[in-house]
Amino acid sequence: MKPFLQQRTRLPLVAATAATLIASALVASPAQAADPRISASDAAGVQAAMQRAGVPRTEQDLLIAKLKSGQATDSEQPDARPVSVTEHPLPHGGTSRVESFADGSQRSTSTVPITIDGSSGPITTFTTYSCNVLHCTALLSKAQTRQMATGSAAAGAIVAALCGPVAWACAIGVGIMIDTANRAKNQGKCAGIRKFTTSAPVWPVIEPCRQ
Repeated sequence: MKPFLQQRTRLPLVAATAATLIASALVASPAQAADPRISASDAAGVQAAMQRAGVPRTEQDLLIAKLKSGQATDSEQPDARPVSVTEHPLPHGGTSRVESFADGSQRSTSTVPITIDGSSGPITTFTTYSCNVLHCTALLSKAQTRQMATGSAAAGAIVAALCGPVAWACAIGVGIMIDTANRAKNQGKCAGIRKFTTSAPVWPVIEPCRQ
């Protein structure tokens, strides 16, 4: 089976879904966010994006059927092993990694530097952005999570910096992220922001750190 997105077709899908990622201040509940099942309208949006990206119809149908049944695609499962991986540097620093899985789904991950003003000058740390068929996630580094937990000034600066590479991160509430960062720090994990690729809500997440 071919990968969900070939390297040459990845950018059209990113462009197609990015238009739906920009403008929302809604926050989904964790219960809503945890269920991989998608509605008919969301399925249509996901399938349209795959169609524009040139994904074969048979693979589209298999992935949509999987999501409609409530099953997570391989790209949603942290312990799933990819069948192929490509990696290349980004023009402004960081790297981009594309993992393709046996069910045809794919996870694209970019490690991107963000810079904020610190007490002794600019501080550059790295945020991990990843997208698959259903979700996009901006995961803070361990240093960013610790800094965000210190209060609203630091949290606001980090959220503002995140908005540069990924505009939809602006939709999260600063107070929500301070609370999430403190809970993540206490668990030895990292805070992040997640959304569906085809609908508006964003919500906080806590996951194992990647940076």
